[in-house]
Amino acid sequence: MVNQQRRAIIEGIALDSLLKGCTDSEAISMLFWKLSSLDPPVSYEEQLLFCAFYRIYESYLNAKITSTEKAFEILGISISKLNMSQSRIIKEAKLSYWKQYNELSHDLKKLLYHAYEIGRKKKALSYICKY
Repeated sequence: MVNQQRRAIIEGIALDSLLKGCTDSEAISMLFWKLSSLDPPVSYEEQLLFCAFYRIYESYLNAKITSTEKAFEILGISISKLNMSQSRIIKEAKLSYWKQYNELSHDLKKLLYHAYEIGRKKKALSYICKY
């Protein structure tokens, strides 16, 4: 398992490489370059984690959500809950997001496989929280 400090560094590199417009191969090169001095060296598990974070943020940045209804749909929340108070809507969205995140990312391989979906759900949650 990747420790929290290394995980945070890897996540930061993934986001930074996307914001700089790096391709997949440029991003992985950036990972190796920035972590070249770490001991122990970057593990296979950490490489997979980087790829997952890269895909999550790529999906998040590319997702276009233009309505609360669409955000609810992505998070699997019933449209009938739109009439709740704003604080209740946010609470419902957070509960839905984290429940699905935990189901979709039970292990590293699942996280990697569902990364694009997780990114869309993260964007939907952000939309609702700003709503």
